[in-house]
This record gives sequence, C-alpha cells and structure tokens, in this order.
Amino acid sequence: MRRFFNYLSQFGTYLVLLLAGLFCTFFSFSTLFVTSSIPIKISEGVLFQTNPWFFLPCLGLFIWGLVRLRPAFEKLSDKQFFKILTVLYLLMGAYLLFNVEGQIRADAKHVYKAALAFNQGNFESLTTIGAYMYRNPHQLGLLSLERIYAAILPTTYLAFGMNLVWTLTNNYLIWRLGRTWGLSQLARNYLLFFCFAFLPHFFFILFVYGSTVGLTACLLSLTCYQAFAKKEQIRYGLLSAVFLGIACVIRNNYMIFGLTILGILTLSILKKFSWKKVLVGVSCVLCMVGMNKAVLSYYEGVIGQEIGPGTPKIAYVTMGLRDDPNRKTLGGWYDGYNTKILQRNNFNEEQATDMAKRDLRKRIVTFLKNPLYAGRFFFQKVYSTWTEPTFQSIWTGPNRWERNQETFTPLLQSLYEGLSAYRIFHFLMSLLLWTLYTTAAIYLFHLLRNIQPDFPSTQLAGAIFLIGGFLFHLIWETKSQYVYMYILLLTPYAAQGFEILLSYLDKRKKAAK
Repeated sequence: MRRFFNYLSQFGTYLVLLLAGLFCTFFSFSTLFVTSSIPIKISEGVLFQTNPWFFLPCLGLFIWGLVRLRPAFEKLSDKQFFKILTVLYLLMGAYLLFNVEGQIRADAKHVYKAALAFNQGNFESLTTIGAYMYRNPHQLGLLSLERIYAAILPTTYLAFGMNLVWTLTNNYLIWRLGRTWGLSQLARNYLLFFCFAFLPHFFFILFVYGSTVGLTACLLSLTCYQAFAKKEQIRYGLLSAVFLGIACVIRNNYMIFGLTILGILTLSILKKFSWKKVLVGVSCVLCMVGMNKAVLSYYEGVIGQEIGPGTPKIAYVTMGLRDDPNRKTLGGWYDGYNTKILQRNNFNEEQATDMAKRDLRKRIVTFLKNPLYAGRFFFQKVYSTWTEPTFQSIWTGPNRWERNQETFTPLLQSLYEGLSAYRIFHFLMSLLLWTLYTTAAIYLFHLLRNIQPDFPSTQLAGAIFLIGGFLFHLIWETKSQYVYMYILLLTPYAAQGFEILLSYLDKRKKAAK
C-alpha cells in the first residue's frame, strides 16, 4: 500500500509539472508573436496586436543583457541587491504617490466609501436594498481592512502607502522562499531582478482592492507551511492556516491558493503520513471557510439583521461564458451581467440565481452546438487574460479622460494617458513576460526529467497555483489584472530556468573549444 501511495504522489507531481510546463510553453509561444493590449479607457476593450518587427531583435538584446549580468550577480550578495532594489522601489513609490490624486474608482471606491461610512456608524451600504455592500457582502473582509486604514488616517494615500509596503513584503517573501529552497546566489539575484522588474506588481499600489495584501497573506502562509514541512512543529502549520484564512477573507479568489496548500499537503501525506499534516489540512479548511463566516456573523450582529448572499456566485460563471455583442469587451470578460442580475429580478436572490442558471445552460448549449465558436471563444479568453503584459496595472490607475483623476508630471501623464510612456512600458513588459514564461517552462521540464524522490512538494506551489488560476478563469469572469500574482509566483522557476540556460551556454562554449 505504501508503494502505491508513493506512486500516486509521484504521478501527481509529474502531472503538476507537465501541465504547468505546457501552460508556460503555450504562453511563451503566444507572446513571441502576438500580445494583448487594453486602451486606457473605462471599457475594457481588449485588442490583439502583432509584435512589431523590432520585437525579436530587442528580445535578443534583452536576453543578452541578462546573460551579461552574470559576472556581477555571481559577485554581488543577494542581501545587498535586495537592499538596493528596495531603496529604488521606495524612491519610485514616493515619486508616484506625491504626483497622483488620491481618487479611486469602481469597486475599490465603493468599498472604501463604505468603510469610511461604517466607521461613522452608517451601514446603509449594507442594509439598503440594492446598495453596493448589500449586493457584494463577500467584500466585507476587504472593507474591514480598509476600516482599519481609515481609522488611522482617512485618506487613500495611506492605503497606497500600505500597498507599497505589502509589495516590498511580497518581493522579500519570494526571495526568502528562494533561499529556503536552496537557490544558488546567482539564481537568487536573477530572482530578485525578475521580481522587482515585474512592474505591474509595483503599479498596483494605486489599486486599493486587496489583491496585493491578500498575496502577502498567501506568501506568509506558504512561508509558515515551509517551516512546518521542515520542522513538523504544529504551530507553523496552524499559522499557515490562519494566514490562509486572512487571504481568503480579504480576497475570495485566494481560495485558489488555499487549494494550492491543500494540494501540497496531499502530496506530502501520500509520501509520508502524519497526523500533524492532517490536522494542518483540516485547520486550513476551517480557516478558509470559518473566518469568512465569522466576519459575516460579526456584521450581522452590528446591523441587527441577517445578511443575504447578494449577487449569486453562479452569475460570475455565467458572465465568464457570455459573449455580449453590444459591448466592446471580449467574451468572458466583465460585462456588467453580475451587477444587473439582482436589479432585473427586483433583488430577489433566489430568482436571480435561477435566471443565472438558465442563462448558463443556454451558453453551454450554444457551445455544444457550435464547437468551432466555443474553441475560438475560449482561445481568445485565455489569450487575452495571460498575454496582456501590463495586467491592467496602468488601466486601474488614474484616468484623466473619463474620471478626472489627475497626475502631475509629464512622465506619469504620458504613462496613464496611454501615450509614449505607456507604449514603452507595454513593450518592455512584453519582453519580460516572454522571458518569465520561457525560463519557467525550461525549469519545469528540466525538473520533470530530473526530479528526485525526495523533492519537497512545497516547491510545487507556483505550478499548482498557476494550474488552479488557469482553470478557474477559464470558466469564471476574467480580467488580466486577476492573474498577475500567478506570474509573480513563477519567478523562482524563471530564475532557476535562466541558470539552466546559462549552464547550457557554458557547455556549448566548452564544446566549441
């Protein structure tokens, strides 16, 4: 029986590496020729654009530059490099924060305004039929965090500043995981370069929507689980579960990371059973579900009434499979369906759920009757989600033309108004995105061929997370901004993949002599 479980664990590991490697290979091949682009307008009209003729020469120059960094990275302490990059980010963050207005928009604005009102004892956004929090009670965790921010200083600039702190913390935690996983100093320096060069992560400091701090909680959970896996001390496992619960409370989408931790635990249990591992797994599930219910119960006590489910979750699946010809967005992207379905049913949640299910069945029938259309729909949905190199990090920022959100320097105006700075940013991130996908694929396939039986399952976190995110957004509503965190967690693989590439070049040089 033990041998069977070992085979099952090995099969699961191989499957994860294979699928993640194939996804990265597909994205790598795709971004080599065509990328997605989103004009700086409120409507998310995704465009597919062929890379310019100079993309390949610039890509070669970029890779050559990375190779030329090798001597410096072999000598430079990664601790010193982290400090240098952190100071650079702090300077960039100060420049950004001092030169933008504090206005925010859309869902982020609604949640923040509700947080300010809640702190004043006004709960109308939650109690009034049709109000934002009434329709979206799943945002209560994020609202609670922003209530803390607002209690300290009632301005969005504090939230921006905290996002900068969380961004730096994320880069630090990924680097620390790289050290724990035994990456060489050379690979760790490339890891730091990739993390800090991935500028969508930086520009999301102006997006007060919980994605960045939620990712921090996920990485803290993984860090604690790594300590548990190494020492088998139950307190680290329980801490991992708590941070996981916090992540899921702030952003429900991080349930995917929760499933990632559970997947790692399952592979570990198959290798070697331990009651402590089972306890940690149960704790993770309880925290993921229980902490959300606790937040809901707290606010029910505050307002003195039951909180309904709000917008049916099935509506997001239906929206993720819709293709509205009257909107500029691609099929599967946000089209307002979820915000209108309650209103169309007089805010009767049961009727809204039934309507979403009926609409979903119609879409499934359409796909079954038109397989070519279905293939094109899902191809475009996947392509637009994973090949947009800015990940809407600029789109979510200040919008002067349609929302009167000002920036105060020529550089930021050029960036946030979609002019030359934005085009350069889009191009540079295209180069980086191709590099990350390609080198991550190199490492994943290298690992698939050379994996050892004692390979720690914790190092599969980025691969499992990527697979989960890919499958989730295949059916759920999608936006490119929803997937940047999956790319960030590929950076340890990319750094090791680039080191493998350097070793290959060394062998070629020796063979040529």
